[in-house]
Order: sequence, then structure tokens, then C-alpha cells
Amino acid sequence: MGVKAAQPYVDLHRCRVFALGRMGVKAEDKSVQDAVDFLTNSQSNEGSWAVKGTKQAAGNRVTETASYWGTCWVVIGLMEILNNEP
Repeated sequence: MGVKAAQPYVDLHRCRVFALGRMGVKAEDKSVQDAVDFLTNSQSNEGSWAVKGTKQAAGNRVTETASYWGTCWVVIGLMEILNNEP
């Protein structure tokens, strides 16, 4: 699946971007920029993010399904920020 090594904080930053976006925080805010910088730097060449699975069988490894879910939530979070722009 061509993803970078597991990024432990992808979930934290995607939640942060989503929450800040829902609160109406603008894209130029430092908190948003820090989260976006992390997400941009941890994104794989194909555009997804490596996310560890939550099921016991995943054994704390990056899984394809978790990465798809995580990537979708990153995009949703980023769109929340864009919705705050004129």
C-alpha cells in the first residue's frame, strides 16, 4: 500500500483540524497550521496516511482499512477548515 511508517499522531491531528474547523477557526491560525504541517509531512506519496488498526487482531500494526478510514477523516477535517474561508 505504499504508505510511510506508522505515524502515531495522525488521529490526533485529524481530530484537531476537524474540531478547530467546526469551531470556526480560520486556516491561518497557528493551531491549524501546525496540524496541517504535520499531516502534510506525514502523508504518503500516494496521498493516504498510515493509521494503526484498532482491532486486537491488528496487533498495533498499520492496516489498510484503518488507513482508509484515517485518510477519509483527514480530508473531512481539512474540508471543515476550508468551509471557514470566504
